[in-house]
Amino acid sequence: MKFYQKLTWKFLQLTYGVYIKKNFHISCIKNFKEPKPPFILLANHFFFSDAFFIAKFLKNPVHYLGSDEITNFFQQILDNLVGLLYIEKGKIDPKAVMKMFKIIKAGGSIGIFPEGDGSWDGETNHFSDKIIKLIKRFNVPIITVRITGGYLTKPRWSSNFRSGKIKLEFDKIDQSEIELLNEKELYQNIYGKIYNNELKNPEVNEIEYKSNNLAEGIHNLLWKCPVCEFTDSIMGVRNKIICTRCKTEWELSGNMKIHPHTSGLKDLKDWSEWQKHVIKNIVSDAKKGLEGLTQSFGVEVHEFDVIKKGFFRSRILYKKYADGNILLTKENLIFTPVGNEKKIVFPVKEIKFLVECVNKFIKFYYDNKPYLIKFKNMNSSKYIYFIEELNKPDFF
Repeated sequence: MKFYQKLTWKFLQLTYGVYIKKNFHISCIKNFKEPKPPFILLANHFFFSDAFFIAKFLKNPVHYLGSDEITNFFQQILDNLVGLLYIEKGKIDPKAVMKMFKIIKAGGSIGIFPEGDGSWDGETNHFSDKIIKLIKRFNVPIITVRITGGYLTKPRWSSNFRSGKIKLEFDKIDQSEIELLNEKELYQNIYGKIYNNELKNPEVNEIEYKSNNLAEGIHNLLWKCPVCEFTDSIMGVRNKIICTRCKTEWELSGNMKIHPHTSGLKDLKDWSEWQKHVIKNIVSDAKKGLEGLTQSFGVEVHEFDVIKKGFFRSRILYKKYADGNILLTKENLIFTPVGNEKKIVFPVKEIKFLVECVNKFIKFYYDNKPYLIKFKNMNSSKYIYFIEELNKPDFF
């Protein structure tokens, strides 16, 4: 790590680090001596500040892998000052891998959130086994961090923070232990050390998380009403979840419990799991044939324009293709423009590197070309779950 990056790290630890520790009521459990660099740091993930929370309690700086979504120039400057490595979200990036090996060889450390994205419902997602293959090749010690309270402090689907508590639990896996474990055993070891199911965790249920706008952005997570079963009718108003179709209302607590309970759903995790179950049933229902599985109106499709060379990094720029509507069937994602532009049909099996970004758009590659579908205050995450279910190997 360059000298100015080390100075920036130290400065942020003594300033912003002190602020966030006090403001977010962060506690830390770390019952081991931190290994000397190089090492790999792995943690579960909720939102962008996770890296700063962890950094406060590290003696040595690390190069974090970060998404290329951020385009704010000030953020790019800060990312460069702390040694962030940009990767294109959802895509295997050979250049980033080469940079990581170079950093490790030079005695630097790498910080990775192996899930690749923040959790939607507070439970740690499984991650690619390619991470394990990389770690094996790095051949350095591993530090793991389990973050508890992060999802309740700032859920992925909302732009609002809550006041409460956050706990960091550090653990490590020595190099000698890594060598003795096969890839499956190492995966299970790491996943067990970073796993958290926040809304079902009795520890955080004893803590009160407060905000005057708890349901803001809830439509980014919830897209189906459990009462009338209408789609895309959920909205949040202050601390209330409301179905605009049947007018049912639920009170949302800081611990994401819902009142009254509906159809056995006690919290947002239950609601999220119910939606996933609905998707599985819809996809597996042979009676539906190739009819629409879900659809959205008033979206924008953007297609690749050019790769722009920037001062700190290059990034993909897009141009708007058209406004229109999208329909997902078992075989295709179909975009129908409202104007004279040509309809675009994306075969589901040929959609690659699909990700949801900042509650505003989905991004994917088709025929080696990147596309964006922008949503206007509508749920975009359901398309991730539907297409993942459709692309499971045992579907057809």
